[in-house]
Amino acid sequence: MHAALLLLLVAATLHGVACTTLELHVKYPKQNFLRPDKADLYLRGDALGLNWDRGIFIPFLGNDEWQVNLTYSSASANKRFEFKVGIETR
Repeated sequence: MHAALLLLLVAATLHGVACTTLELHVKYPKQNFLRPDKADLYLRGDALGLNWDRGIFIPFLGNDEWQVNLTYSSASANKRFEFKVGIETR
């Protein structure tokens, strides 16, 4: 697998008062991939079940948008974390 660094606009939305889900939306033109039919987006990070060694797949919704939901406990609330979105080709 080949991984490439990709800088994207990533928006995070917290749902509900007692938040347990972080919804991440990524907007990126699929036609910008070198091989759009052979590339996927993955998320890596340092919290919320993410790590820097292996990414989690971000499903494609259409219209150049991807979305992934991350669950977390109240212990993770109000803590800063880092994440990056990358392209991996098959």
